[in-house]
Amino acid sequence: MAALVGRAVLDTLVDPKFQAELPEGVRDQIKLAVAEAGAGASGEITLSYAASPVREAARRLKAKPRLSKKLAAALPELERIPGY
Repeated sequence: MAALVGRAVLDTLVDPKFQAELPEGVRDQIKLAVAEAGAGASGEITLSYAASPVREAARRLKAKPRLSKKLAAALPELERIPGY
């Protein structure tokens, strides 16, 4: 299932703090999906089975203090990203 997301969400997916919260096997899959989405203001991304770890990572990061405003702003959208 594809989702149309903004550049802030795509940037958050490859942010080192966000990547550190993901399981190691999912990190490369996320980076590839972001690269395929392109460099525009928004992109279509398909996460399928990687969506669940992304949602969990967003929830964990949301509970942590001292997040950048850009990262914190993208987390609610990442918590609702479609997939399995």
